[in-house]
Amino acid sequence: EGFWVNATAATTEVAEPPVIGGQVTYPATETSASKIALYKAGLLAEIPQVEMPPTPGATVAVYATTDTNFENPLATKTTDDNGNYSFTTDDYDKSGTQAVATPPQVPVMVRATFKSPINKTKKVAVAALVDPTDATKKGKVGVNPLAHAIAEKVKSFVKDTFDIDISQEIMTAAKSFIDLIATQMEADGLSFFEEDDVII
Repeated sequence: EGFWVNATAATTEVAEPPVIGGQVTYPATETSASKIALYKAGLLAEIPQVEMPPTPGATVAVYATTDTNFENPLATKTTDDNGNYSFTTDDYDKSGTQAVATPPQVPVMVRATFKSPINKTKKVAVAALVDPTDATKKGKVGVNPLAHAIAEKVKSFVKDTFDIDISQEIMTAAKSFIDLIATQMEADGLSFFEEDDVII
């Protein structure tokens, strides 16, 4: 990916890939919310296509899944002009927390907070549930209202089914169910979206 490359080096040098990286996106205007409201009211026959442009300047932090109040970030970054973020090993080293001297190898929450582009007087937070050991996804973690809804649904599923905290073992054992939840919610698009659910 582009942000993995050290473009200032005298020779072509590939920097360390992010332990977790991706992009923060969010519906940009009241029009988006209005389309969803019309669909919910039965005034639109099909799920509306809602654009979610990149969100620059968002604060993105990594949390343990057990940190349900998001009080103790393991590492924190800010999205660039294209809404991209990436956490490398150094970001965890700088956190000053002995417990995360190396990046976590267990499921974590990646949470972004920023001023709502729909209601500029409000601040919102959206999160994604991430498996840092999944090499196919850890560099492409989208943080947006859809990822947030999937994460909340998965957490509820694990809690209701197993009555335990999310762990690597649970993520592996329940992978087919988790994938099914994600597929079903992706098919529904943002038909579920209520900004009040993510205002902090």
